[in-house]
Amino acid sequence: MRGSISLLLLLPPLLLAGCSNNPLSCVGPSCICVSENTCDFTQDSCGGPASCDLFCNSSNVCNGSCGALCSIACTNNSTCTVTVGAGAAVTCQNSSVCHVTCTGGCSVSCQSSSTCDLTCPSDTSPTSIPNGGQCT
Repeated sequence: MRGSISLLLLLPPLLLAGCSNNPLSCVGPSCICVSENTCDFTQDSCGGPASCDLFCNSSNVCNGSCGALCSIACTNNSTCTVTVGAGAAVTCQNSSVCHVTCTGGCSVSCQSSSTCDLTCPSDTSPTSIPNGGQCT
């Protein structure tokens, strides 16, 4: 009996250790970065052939890229460094930091004490966009 109890006490940490290796949790094309983690993503890991919808929330760091029409929400003290395809929309809010590079036309909403910059296809360096911006 004593050995069984020891095993049961070790099981939850072992399960959590397995989950911490992949903090990006996806259901179809919708993904969330689990709180206070660093998540690296690509179009393949977020959405596959479908458009990616990524929610980066609660002091996360999200880095990566997605294709056309993807949607990224970076909120609650998170930092997002992303490259997005044509038609993508990025929302940065609640004291987050967003570094966005667009490979085509895209839009960035920068709200609620967030810090944002945007690099469009014709730009040689990022432009600060405290009120949001877009590439056409």
